[in-house]
Formats: sequence, structure tokens, C-alpha cells
Amino acid sequence: MQTLSLQQADLIRILQSRHTKTAIRVINLLLVIWIASMLATLTWDLLSPEEAVEQTEIVTETAALPVSPDRQLISQMPAWHLMGVAKQGNQPVPTTTSLDAPETKLKLILKGALASTDPEHARAIIADPRGKELQYAVGEKLPGNAELSEIHADRIILKRNGRFETLRLPKDKKSSNTVASRSVRARPTASPQRRLNNARQQLKKGANLANLVRATPKRGKGGKTIGYILSPGRDPDLFTQVGLQQGDVAIQINDIKLDNPTNSARALKSMQSGDSVSVTVLRGGQEQIVSLDWPE
Repeated sequence: MQTLSLQQADLIRILQSRHTKTAIRVINLLLVIWIASMLATLTWDLLSPEEAVEQTEIVTETAALPVSPDRQLISQMPAWHLMGVAKQGNQPVPTTTSLDAPETKLKLILKGALASTDPEHARAIIADPRGKELQYAVGEKLPGNAELSEIHADRIILKRNGRFETLRLPKDKKSSNTVASRSVRARPTASPQRRLNNARQQLKKGANLANLVRATPKRGKGGKTIGYILSPGRDPDLFTQVGLQQGDVAIQINDIKLDNPTNSARALKSMQSGDSVSVTVLRGGQEQIVSLDWPE
């Protein structure tokens, strides 16, 4: 018991000494620093995900700011309308309904069709039940309470009572069947005069000149039509044999200038009568006259 009491007294005396108190203060300070460090680490771990996200977003946004001139041009190109702005007027848009439209029951005869890639230049010559012929443009009213909706090379599309109907160029079934059965044998030996005569007969019946030529409006300064660019039709040989060349610009037919759709329809009508056709073309910047003599 005395030994134990002595040890406790020595321990108390040591703890109460000045050096011991200093050591305890140092240990307590180190312990406080260690605890503060652990708390700081824990706090950083808790906050670091949000800060990392914010930092990533900031870097991403900062990296997106500089855009090269090429990328700026590419992003602006859709607003330039390089191919033009679509017109919202009477331009016909062929649909499945119009292409499959049934034959009209109106007593009308399609005498001629001037089809064009630009609907404003397309015209149709139509005869009413009394035989009176008039030319019509897309969107105009026709006899029988119908409206001209589309003009194609071999037919027109009417709209009557909300439904589409088809009016085709007249055909002679017997002669067409005969020509079709002989076309394979006759083509190798058919002369240009004979093919030209066939073209004229089709034209007199109201057909267009698709076998001979295709035409695209040619515009000059200010967008005004000055004529039509010619290219071969279904018979390229006949196109060249009558004196026409690819790229010729027809500016006048039989003294009728082709500077507007009305005159173009008049010129088409004039080709259905008479024994010859005089076509003034621009070729290489020079005017030349090509004469088509219809064979008898």
C-alpha cells in the first residue's frame, strides 16, 4: 500500500511540474490541428463534386466561345437561300391525287399545251363546246366552272368542285396504233421530211412539239423573258436535221416575239397553220433564221 501511494504521489508531482504542463499543451495543440485537418479534408470531399461540375461547365462554355470563320459561314449558309426562295403563288405542285385524276366529262378540247418549268410561262389553248378557242394560264377559270391547276406536255389538270380532273391532248386511236406497230420498222428508213411531216400532223391535231424540241425560258436583265433555250426532244436527229442546235435561244417565231407567255401561245397557234415556220434564234450572240418547210 505504501508503495502504491508513493507511485501515485510521484505521478501527481510529475504532472504538476512546469515541463509536463507545457508538453500537454503542445499535444493538445497538435490534436486540435489534426482534427481541423480531418474536418477540412472531409469538407473538401463533400464539396468537390459540385465544384468539379461547375468547373467543367465553365471550361466547356469557355471552349465553345471561339468559333472559326469557316464554321461561322457554314452555320449561316441555310439562311442564304442559295437555291432561291420558294414561291407561294400559283406554282403547281404535282400530287398523287392530281397525277391519278380521272378524265374530265366537260366538253372541252385541248388544242395545245405550252408546258414550262416556270408555271407563269405555261399556257394551254382550249376550245369550248362551241369550238371557240382561248388560251389560259394556271389558276384561270375555264368553261364549266373549272379552274386550270396544272399544265403538262401532254395534258392539263383541272380542278372542279374540289376534285382534280384530266384533259388530254386528242389522239387518233387508229392512227396511233398503226404508227406504234410500224415505228420499229419505219424508224431506220424514215426520212427527215417524213418525220417532220409526222410532227406537223401531231401539231395540227393539238399536240406539242415534244418530239422535236424542248424549251426552257431564257431571261435577260431584270428577269424579263427574252426567249426560250432549245434542246433536242424525243427525236434528237430530227432536231439537228431541221437546222437547230443545242443551246439555241428562240426569240421569234413567224414574226411573233417570244418575250411573254401570251405571244408564246400565239406562236404555237401559228405553227399549226401555214406551210412553213420561221424561227429566229440567238446562236453565238448572233441572230440567225431557221426555216422549217412543212412537207405536203
